[in-house]
Amino acid sequence: MDKAVAHNKIKKPKGARIQKRKLSRHSKRELISADGKPYSKWQRRTRTLCIILLVYASLEIASGIVFVCLGQFAWFYLSDVAGGLSITLDTLIFGCYNLIMALLGLHGAKNPKKIGIFFWAVLIDAVLMSWQVASDISVGHLEISSSITFAICMAFAVCAWNVRGQTGYFDNHPMPENENATK
Repeated sequence: MDKAVAHNKIKKPKGARIQKRKLSRHSKRELISADGKPYSKWQRRTRTLCIILLVYASLEIASGIVFVCLGQFAWFYLSDVAGGLSITLDTLIFGCYNLIMALLGLHGAKNPKKIGIFFWAVLIDAVLMSWQVASDISVGHLEISSSITFAICMAFAVCAWNVRGQTGYFDNHPMPENENATK
């Protein structure tokens, strides 16, 4: 017993560093694109947002199914309880759309050269969602799913723009000032 007490009283020299244990057992896995390069920060952000959107789309689909069924069979509507808030068939449709967008975004984050469909869909969606949210607010109706989807679409638009830009897509198009020089 004296040895155990003596062992605990061993003093470390001043300035000795104490090594911290790693919190995780596995080292951080580096993500590799389809072209063999590591993911850029915009690819990682797009992937992270797509995973979040995948989870959100699942919740949106589930809540849409529940509240549509409650409205049809039990005559319970969220708008009766919470004023201007509603979860309707639109929520279910937005959930399916978001599920497709998340899968396209994951594919585009893996291979930036194939992000084209996601890129254009997100840009068009951002414009349409801004129009819908503005019109909903102007009539005094707030659709929860479309408001959250609008914020997500704006973040996706920024990420998709930057991932698309790293492929050289914007560099290979003629600029107006170049057209004047060739005439």
